[in-house]
Amino acid sequence: MSCSKQKGGGVFDVFCPLCNLPFYSPFEDQKPPSDDDEGDDLYDLRNTKMDWLSDVLGVDDNTRTVMELKGDDRYGQFPIKSGKEKGELFGLRDSVAVQAGTRKKEYYKGFGAAFHNDCIKYISEKSGRPINYQLGVDIEQKIEDYFKAHPQVRRDDDYQQQSYDFQGALEDNGPEYFVSPLEPEGKHVRSLLNDFIPKSKTPSPQKPVEAAEAKAVEAKAVEAKAVTEVQEINKKKKKGSASGATVDDDSCASQKDKAICLKKKCVWGKTNRCSKKRSTRKQAKSKSKSKSKSKSNVNCPSHKDKDECVKNNCVWGKTNRCSKKRVFYKHD
Repeated sequence: MSCSKQKGGGVFDVFCPLCNLPFYSPFEDQKPPSDDDEGDDLYDLRNTKMDWLSDVLGVDDNTRTVMELKGDDRYGQFPIKSGKEKGELFGLRDSVAVQAGTRKKEYYKGFGAAFHNDCIKYISEKSGRPINYQLGVDIEQKIEDYFKAHPQVRRDDDYQQQSYDFQGALEDNGPEYFVSPLEPEGKHVRSLLNDFIPKSKTPSPQKPVEAAEAKAVEAKAVEAKAVTEVQEINKKKKKGSASGATVDDDSCASQKDKAICLKKKCVWGKTNRCSKKRSTRKQAKSKSKSKSKSKSNVNCPSHKDKDECVKNNCVWGKTNRCSKKRVFYKHD
């Protein structure tokens, strides 16, 4: 995405759809005018930093990343500045805001929208979002919405000719017209960028293969989480059985094997499968033991000789040992 005003064949300029300025400085092939060059057409720009115009960021649809680019080559193409594709060309995609006139994306190592790096940095700072492919997608959507609502407002710029009219723009607006939005004096460009600051994220388009891969990754993550939860439960069960503690689980894991069911102290049902209920037999037995213990407290402890037994009102048994029974005397 960027703007173009090509008329006929030959070279032509493309323009940043955020600020309407070209992607190159008028002083790229020559030195800026000095204080002694008062007759120069661009004399008033001698103290204005213009290099930011040729510092470009491409939003690449092929890799879904952003690419650092050099200024355009006057054919709607940008040399890639860094990375493994350095020196290759980045092509512009046609859209509502762009009539780029470039070839198909198969001819390029990068293909999509292009913006001034400083314009993107300003929007990133204002939106509080990092500079990445998704931010580029959201900015494009804001621009598309704006152009649809105002089809003539932004594109009808008298300075956007086949070659940008720097002199006319300077005479009409002064040097501040070309100041980077990151500079204190860059109020003009900032006023344009404020229309395109995205707030919410726009879902970036997914290819069918990528969508399937995303679902597969999500399914694996869910499966891994389930396995982890089961492992944690098993660890707790093992830990509880090792310490002699009982696990709060009224159900048995087995529904098919009677041996496992009974081993887990469950009840094997009449339908020839596990009833998932714990057996209460052990609890009843332990209760009866506690009752018998309480009764045996009436009895005396086992005495070692007959004298001690009789002395404590016990009965010395026929087997020549304490019967642990008290002698009860009838009272008149």
